[in-house]
Amino acid sequence: MQNNSLSPSAVRVMTEDELVEMRPERRWSGPRVVRSGGHWWVDNRGFCRRVHFAATVPAAEVRRPTAYCWAYHTLLPAEDAEAANVWSPLHLVEDLANYGEHSLDSTQRKHVRRCRRAFELVQLTDAGMLAEQGWPIYSANARRLGLPLELDEEAFRAQAAAWAEDDRRLIVGALQDGRLVGYLETRAIGHTAYLDEIRLSETALKANLSAYLHYEAAQLYRQSGLVQEVCAGLPLPQRPGVIEFKRRMGMPIVHRPARFWSPAPIARLFHLAKPAVYYRATGIPPRNMKPPGDPATAPSRSPYHSPRPVRGRTRSGVASGTSS
Repeated sequence: MQNNSLSPSAVRVMTEDELVEMRPERRWSGPRVVRSGGHWWVDNRGFCRRVHFAATVPAAEVRRPTAYCWAYHTLLPAEDAEAANVWSPLHLVEDLANYGEHSLDSTQRKHVRRCRRAFELVQLTDAGMLAEQGWPIYSANARRLGLPLELDEEAFRAQAAAWAEDDRRLIVGALQDGRLVGYLETRAIGHTAYLDEIRLSETALKANLSAYLHYEAAQLYRQSGLVQEVCAGLPLPQRPGVIEFKRRMGMPIVHRPARFWSPAPIARLFHLAKPAVYYRATGIPPRNMKPPGDPATAPSRSPYHSPRPVRGRTRSGVASGTSS
């Protein structure tokens, strides 16, 4: 199969049920995926969060997803902001309809324009190319970032056909002289597009291809007219350079009202043991790091402006909302 030209017509918006069906291998290895209250949740050893993590649950419907979970987190709609006990950070393009080169800083605009002349972008549907040329990029990318390989070479090649041929996943690939040098996995659920996993060769890294891929993927979804916002992931406080890059790309940290629940003693241990994960759920930065991004841009009820993680306490936990 040949690669397709990159076109807004390739965008397909899926449901949360389809998202879970799309990655069956992750339902049976690693964190469990459970359905509760009409929504899908990732249950990571008792810490539960939404699979579609940029989606919201009305405050009146928030419940403890499983009887044995020791913490859960979900965003709330804007109209339920008064019921929030935390403000959770995401990298977002909120006004996607008006996102363009003017949204980037001058350096990133230069990178985008230079890469536009040097690379060809395609919708990566050639399973053979992804299997053969994608594996060296995938493995080298993991080594460079110090991350474990989720898939070995045999498993990666076996999955390549499914990834490339599944139209629910839109992979933006970059070619140089006909060879794959980097790619960005994206998907759209409801009114949100996610820019998920980017993997780059050394050549692509030196050429700042990341800026080009992020920008053009966001433009693809803008032009489709099918989604209202783009989520470029959750902030990584341990990697401030990535946070700064996304800010310069017009994908800054945006704080959304959320509900977080955990018994108070466990919440304190959670904050100490997994500060980066705790930050992504609550907006409260690790103790030894300054707040990522610009705390002055956070809503007035952001945890940055509160001396405590939450504003209320029930008998069973730190959140003031319903917990069961």
